[in-house]
Amino acid sequence: MNLYPPLLINRVVVKRISNDYSEVDIVIRKSFLNRNLQGTIFGGTIFSAADPFYALMYWQLFNLEGMRCEAWLKAAEIDYLKPGKTSLTLQFRLSKHDIDEARMAISENGRFEKWHELEIKDREKETVARVRTLVYLRKARKEDKSVF
Repeated sequence: MNLYPPLLINRVVVKRISNDYSEVDIVIRKSFLNRNLQGTIFGGTIFSAADPFYALMYWQLFNLEGMRCEAWLKAAEIDYLKPGKTSLTLQFRLSKHDIDEARMAISENGRFEKWHELEIKDREKETVARVRTLVYLRKARKEDKSVF
């Protein structure tokens, strides 16, 4: 993921992924590549860091279990609370309840949707932005040969 161009250029760095993919820690490193005219991190960079990870976490987690599914970010909302003047951290977490709920819904209905909330913090642990993302999962179609 750290070499994926949209994240690499925005200086979004995966710092840690738990073995079961239920936890991912991300850092947005402040850089000349992601600064706006005021010298703070672009809102688009912050938004792009929050975009893919919940869907990827579910996808990877279920793939480990042998349950093939497709995962997307269906919708997102972001509230910018203050400028990102330092590097920022994002901590994505899926609870056992989230995972069980998704597994059951996919097994019974073939699909699952859930909103996840995330706070983006600066070096002083102050919240810079709040993000809500709607993850959409469904059973993979037999013809799906995706490499992810």
